[in-house]
Amino acid sequence: MPTNNNPLVKRYVATLYPEVAAQIGNLAYAATNVAGAVVAGLVGHHAVSTENLTAGLAGRGLF
Repeated sequence: MPTNNNPLVKRYVATLYPEVAAQIGNLAYAATNVAGAVVAGLVGHHAVSTENLTAGLAGRGLF
């Protein structure tokens, strides 16, 4: 679900991605620029689907 409304996604992550939210709780952050987040020292993953997000989290041992 592509979006440019990061605060809205963060607020409703449990509604949008309940399976993911159950695993990560309040640790979800939505960034407009994933590459910028990585440069800032965060781990970034550009999710393009629920399956892709789940796989990215699983690859880091978070799901």
